[in-house]
Amino acid sequence: MLLRAAVAPSRKDLGLLASTFLLGLGLLQLMLGTFGF
Repeated sequence: MLLRAAVAPSRKDLGLLASTFLLGLGLLQLMLGTFGF
């Protein structure tokens, strides 16, 4: 029960990190596509 309470906020942070990573990846792909790589 204590473990679950500790995991809950970190899972939210992990989701934020994942969405930020995906956004960065999308921007990187867009830049690479613009330069023709």
